[in-house]
Amino acid sequence: MGFKEIDHQADLAFEVWGKDEIELLESIISLLEKLFGIKKLENVIVKYETFHYETFEDLIFEVGNELIYLFTKHNLFPKDLNLNINRKKLEIGFSKVISKNEEELSELKALTYHKLELDRSERLLRTYLIFDV
Repeated sequence: MGFKEIDHQADLAFEVWGKDEIELLESIISLLEKLFGIKKLENVIVKYETFHYETFEDLIFEVGNELIYLFTKHNLFPKDLNLNINRKKLEIGFSKVISKNEEELSELKALTYHKLELDRSERLLRTYLIFDV
């Protein structure tokens, strides 16, 4: 599980990876947690969202943009994930952010579809995330 920043002309770009789909999603959430400077969440889950998808790339795109929106507009961030690959369904529980490092806060407008393709190699699932900033 992990991520690293990569060079991109105008936007913010990262390579993310995990051993499977849930670990890849956890890497994406960890990346956003770092970009937003999140230090601590409330223990209580205040909102649940369910995502249905056809392709995993579609899920990453939809979830990535929803996380940006919920953090920016409502100060919410994922606390709990439940992925059902067979039913192509992801449930996320969100909690309020109670502590963040304002110096680390990145202004993300949206996740793009550019280079958002899954690659399974070296027993890892990888993709690229390119954000409009």
